Amino acid sequence: MRLRQTLIVALLAMAAATPSWSATYYVAPRDAVAGSSTADGSKTRPWPTVNLALTRVKAGDTILLMDGPHYGLKVYNLAFDTPVTIRSLNAKKARLSWILLDGDTRNLVFQNLSVWPSDPSNVVSSRKLIETRTGATDIVFDGLDVRSGPDAASYPGWTKAQWAGRSFNGFYARGARTTIKNSTFTGIGPGVQTVGADSRILNNTVSGFSNDGMRVFGNGSIVRGNKVTDCVRIDGNHPDALQSWSVDGKPVDGLLIENNTILEWSSAVINPYRCQLQGIGFFDGFYDNVVIRNNVLSLTAYHGISVYGGRNVSIVNNTVVNAKGQPTGYPWIAVFSHKNGTPSRNIVTANNLAMKFSGTAATVNKTAANNSVIVYPAKVLTDVAKFNYRPKVDSGFIDTGNVEIAPKADILNNLRPAGKGPDRGAYEVGSTTTAASTVTTTTATTQTAGKWVSAP
Repeated sequence: MRLRQTLIVALLAMAAATPSWSATYYVAPRDAVAGSSTADGSKTRPWPTVNLALTRVKAGDTILLMDGPHYGLKVYNLAFDTPVTIRSLNAKKARLSWILLDGDTRNLVFQNLSVWPSDPSNVVSSRKLIETRTGATDIVFDGLDVRSGPDAASYPGWTKAQWAGRSFNGFYARGARTTIKNSTFTGIGPGVQTVGADSRILNNTVSGFSNDGMRVFGNGSIVRGNKVTDCVRIDGNHPDALQSWSVDGKPVDGLLIENNTILEWSSAVINPYRCQLQGIGFFDGFYDNVVIRNNVLSLTAYHGISVYGGRNVSIVNNTVVNAKGQPTGYPWIAVFSHKNGTPSRNIVTANNLAMKFSGTAATVNKTAANNSVIVYPAKVLTDVAKFNYRPKVDSGFIDTGNVEIAPKADILNNLRPAGKGPDRGAYEVGSTTTAASTVTTTTATTQTAGKWVSAP
């Protein structure tokens, strides 16, 4: 009897010490017939809106959106200790018109949803499809299909007026510790922008954009494994694939830009407004403690990777080529003085392939090692017409990188070196061994209780 009583007390203590079991609830699409008076969030009696569901759930719960269109979602002052997940019942078959998170909103995860307006001519006044404001923190967006409208995939054939009508901002996040990953953005204006510190832009694709593909401002942020392609120029703005700049005179600190692929145009249909895309343009520094590595950029503008006002910047194992395969001398990799004339300092450029290397002679304490100028891309790279920028065997780029500076893995996360030494550029030819993965999966949750629980 004493043993039984002890066991019961122990079980009760465990129950008191652990949170209650999480639950799963359902939300009907907006055109479904559902009576809110009898709805209880079950699959047979789903709640009519996501907003109602969010007032009924607790930390750790999951809200499943049933197939079909749902209303736009605005969340204000809704904070959870652990994440609440809002997910499509069937991947991406549930669609929200837009998402806005405001006030003290915390620990929400959006997964496998579609986001676009049914009528692009009648959309939210902010022109932002997904927006988080400063107080909204620790938010994850994972596996979303974001478009300017249901026909956004037809963007290669759009007229100038059509492009102007679809100049929505795909993703604009001001809050700290925001993650956007494994998502697609199609036929929009600006693609993805994060302002808050410690943000993560991981494994996304931006296809068809008329402004900048991506922007990152928050200290300690990571931009990894993304693809940016197909830009148009329809006004005075000159599109960049990735931009950052100093806000309020404060330096941008601790950015990691790696394993990204930037292609000026990859669609088989050539739009007459195709832009001359600038690559990674860090024009308005200072930029402190920045790493730019293992990126591929195929462009026809001058700036491939350009940093103006860098301090402790490493630019390593990137491949920067002219998209038309011409011996133009651009795009280049370059580090210049800050626009106020202050020299950049502590700069490392190594193992890169580019059409040109440029910068000011006044740069203080710079290291340039094992870089190579590409004159005719087709002669030294595998298949320029098909965007295969791996070095050819006889290029002189294989096994000739600086082993002390080269990253331990390449753009595909394959280990380097594969031969006697690391290859120059973003690819390690012949390497088939995958490094310990840094890629996040669609179902993984990287945050809890407002803190990072694992390195992304």
